[in-house]
Amino acid sequence: MMRSVRLPYKQQGLLYFTFVNFDTQPPEVREKIRRVCREAGGEHSAALLEVLRRGAVGDEFSEIAKRHFVDETWLYRLRRKAYERF
Repeated sequence: MMRSVRLPYKQQGLLYFTFVNFDTQPPEVREKIRRVCREAGGEHSAALLEVLRRGAVGDEFSEIAKRHFVDETWLYRLRRKAYERF
């Protein structure tokens, strides 16, 4: 449960597993995820997509932020935005 995301626990769980299972989703769902990442993440959409696909937390989240040259706090905000837009 991500407290910053203004969605019920069950809906967050559904989205989490949708994102983590990106590779097995139908093409329409994968495209919707990419579109949401572009809209929410802008120039940082690649970092956001990687965070969502991996379900990254903790050190892994920090590593993704560093690798994509994105402030970790900003990436957390982008993740929240993506959850709420989906």
